Amino acid sequence: MKYLLETERDHRAHLVTLMCCMDERDRVQKKTFTKWINQHLFKVRKHINDLYEDLRDGHNLISLLEVLSGDTLPRERGRMRFHRLQNVQIALDYLKRRQVKDLFMVIFRFLFYLVIGKMP
Repeated sequence: MKYLLETERDHRAHLVTLMCCMDERDRVQKKTFTKWINQHLFKVRKHINDLYEDLRDGHNLISLLEVLSGDTLPRERGRMRFHRLQNVQIALDYLKRRQVKDLFMVIFRFLFYLVIGKMP
């Protein structure tokens, strides 16, 4: 019984260590991606502080796509949830039309999830 408790304790300690490592990795990836986005948004005098919050309304997403592609995209000007969803949808539709796959689709699907709470 004592061995079982020690094993259980070791297992829990190992899980806590893994979760801390995952949190650190997520933090580093978020910081890195935020810097990458800001390098591009700087060209249009925009800046994000929080990757998740500042991309939710779709305006910065569209600006990022415009900088990366050189194209001009339409956007909704309102601040209601509907407008945010429309802007993210504009970004997703643009990527689909351009047949951009893999990395950008994964990223933008995740961002779409952040805005509406479910995957498209």
